[in-house]
Amino acid sequence: MTTTTDTYDFGDGPVAAHKHGDGDGWVADTSFVSYTAYVGPDALVFENALVLGNARISGDARVSGDATVSEYAIVFDNAKVYGKAGVSGDAEVSGYSEVFENAEVYGDAQVHETAQVSGDAKVYGEAEVSGYAQVMGNAEVFGNAKVSGDAVVSGYARILNEFYGSSVSGYGRVMGYTEVFGNDKVSDVDKFDFGDDNGLVPAHKHINGGGWVADTALVDDSAYVGPDARVYEDAVVYENALITENAQVYGNVLVTDNAQVYGNAQVYGNAEVSEYAQVSGDAKVYGNDVVHGHITKGPLEREDNIRRHENMNTEIKIVDRFDLEQDIFKCWHLVDDLDQLIEMVMDRDASKDTISNILIGLSALYGDRFQKLMNNFEELIANEKI
Repeated sequence: MTTTTDTYDFGDGPVAAHKHGDGDGWVADTSFVSYTAYVGPDALVFENALVLGNARISGDARVSGDATVSEYAIVFDNAKVYGKAGVSGDAEVSGYSEVFENAEVYGDAQVHETAQVSGDAKVYGEAEVSGYAQVMGNAEVFGNAKVSGDAVVSGYARILNEFYGSSVSGYGRVMGYTEVFGNDKVSDVDKFDFGDDNGLVPAHKHINGGGWVADTALVDDSAYVGPDARVYEDAVVYENALITENAQVYGNVLVTDNAQVYGNAQVYGNAEVSEYAQVSGDAKVYGNDVVHGHITKGPLEREDNIRRHENMNTEIKIVDRFDLEQDIFKCWHLVDDLDQLIEMVMDRDASKDTISNILIGLSALYGDRFQKLMNNFEELIANEKI
């Protein structure tokens, strides 16, 4: 079979290219495609990609970067393989799915619909990843396992079964060093009993740490919830906050910034823990308590700028103009929260009860934040600091 040399614009301007002898698809001269491989008329292979053996690239598929598709692997429809990813064996990548970074798909595995496999993840055996599912990090999905829906498998998680087929579906989350095997299933209808007399309630394991989080709570992906920690009811955990060991955060509380709650500590009621504060041991922060600054509670260590309020259960930092700036910044989080709520409504088909609970929580949370902003503003004026 022969090839014709010309130029073709793969998206970054015309480059030297040719039509592959088997299939007539465009291949950049910087790429290599075995003469035994097939590149369909609408498929593209470019940059430094390799297509080897009897691999087939068809439909509107794209193989680029330093990616390699080899042996009897098939990439078709609108699928993309790029970065340093590899697809081999009898694997199939189809639909609008993407395999990228250093990910590998091999064996008889299938990645289709709009699924993504990235990082150093591996999908192999007869595993199947579909829907909007994501497999990332150092995760492995193999055997007859299935990952679908909006599921996320990350960290060093392993989804496996050689015979029966594990599954992760819906909004299921599996992360860290978790293993799902046998007939185990993780899905968006998972429930957990937080021991608050409400019995089993809809919940999920947090993507960063694996701790249980009630679906009524809001926890940023950047926050950490350890495997034995619990966040439930209408609690909100933002930014780089850390909840770990046997800590529990519940009620209408806010834990944010770089705050840490650990040990057997509990934060509940309408309490707020923020900045670099730490709540540990058997400490309890509750009611309308506010803990922030560089405070450690349980046992308590004080900074020079901390004073005791007789009617409070915790210590309060003396307000300055920098606190006011932080208060203003926190109020702007309302925009981010509303964007997240819109995503839940538009993309995740959240229930009316879930939406109602979130709106009630946001109303209480931001009512309190704006009130705190006004209180601190008035205190600064009274102390003639602004």
